[in-house]
Amino acid sequence: EEEEAEEASGGRPKPPTQAQPKGPQAGVGIVFKEVKRGGQQRLVVKALAPGAPAITSGMVDAGDTLVSVDGKMINTTEAATKAILGERGSTITMQFERENESGGYDKFTVAMLRGQAATLPN
Repeated sequence: EEEEAEEASGGRPKPPTQAQPKGPQAGVGIVFKEVKRGGQQRLVVKALAPGAPAITSGMVDAGDTLVSVDGKMINTTEAATKAILGERGSTITMQFERENESGGYDKFTVAMLRGQAATLPN
């Protein structure tokens, strides 16, 4: 309903607001857990929300480690939440690491549109 209301405004510019999001906040549907690896705190993908951008990208799996969001290094769930949540439909670029067969880590980058925050059933 909110999207329809914005379209119905006829595209008139809205007065500037101070540091408030332009639209509903959205994420990409990833739940992280904090883990220690190599003496450093890292964020590992714990779960992916069905139908959310992360899972529909086909690139992110449980067990992947978050490296950065939009070029900013991230290692706490609080920092991840602040960096990931944004205006629905806006672009986000996330870099992850995945353990390879030789025991090393391969980095890969995923660009997505924010669409759905992750929620898990209780």
